[in-house]
Amino acid sequence: MFGLRSKAHRECLDYTPEAEAIFRRIADDFGLEIIKKSNDPVELSMTIPKQPGLNANIWLCLQNLDELWIGIDDFVFSVFPFEKVVADFEVYVRGLLSAEFRIRRTVHIRTGATISARLEKLEGGKWKTASSYGRFSLPFQKTREELFFIREDA
Repeated sequence: MFGLRSKAHRECLDYTPEAEAIFRRIADDFGLEIIKKSNDPVELSMTIPKQPGLNANIWLCLQNLDELWIGIDDFVFSVFPFEKVVADFEVYVRGLLSAEFRIRRTVHIRTGATISARLEKLEGGKWKTASSYGRFSLPFQKTREELFFIREDA
């Protein structure tokens, strides 16, 4: 409609086999277990569960034909369309697993809920934002910043 739909939607392309191969290859390259979840209402949902060396579960997903998602605790973000972002997506996931990326979260002091989060990459000795998201919050809420590395040894 109005030319806003992606190539995947216009042509009904299915990137599920490619996405699953990428998710499995990443897990294999890091020696990590990965589990395919068949009951999620998306084209592909896989989890790298918390295991020795990891601080949390990592959820990887293909949704709406061409959206790639990463979820770690309450940090989630997506990139699309598949054919244009798949290489960047793989860099993000590998960066998190190798501790070249980190997550900087702003959390509510009382509830611990994430208000905003940034995926950051170490470049030239400085951390730079690669992706971010935020939720509605009131400006007078007390917050604190937390750094989160997915690798226990980071």
